[in-house]
Amino acid sequence: MILNQGVENVQIKKREEHGYVIQLSKDKQYNILVIQKGIDVVVRLLDSNNVLIEEKDSPNGTQGPEQFDYLPRFSGNFNIKIKVLDDPSNTVGAYDIKVIEYTKEQLDFIKKERERKDSYP
Repeated sequence: MILNQGVENVQIKKREEHGYVIQLSKDKQYNILVIQKGIDVVVRLLDSNNVLIEEKDSPNGTQGPEQFDYLPRFSGNFNIKIKVLDDPSNTVGAYDIKVIEYTKEQLDFIKKERERKDSYP
């Protein structure tokens, strides 16, 4: 279970792709977070028909986060795919994955922070 709990140190090798099915609810906002540990991956979010919704591959190499927020327009099962990028030096590593459902308090804080930042020239 990756919703609000996460999975740590998942081993992944060159040419592998891991998949997770997750139930998301309409009008809730989620943060999808994958922490790369020694391997460069791309993270894809797809709907239940395997239509690509979001793809994330930051220029941070083999360490650090691949992260994005998502607000579903409908409730249902979604697929998260983690694929190793095709690069000769990208052979083996690990990742952590977690999907967080934002609380109302977190969303209020994010909204206030955005408004504060937008108010500066």
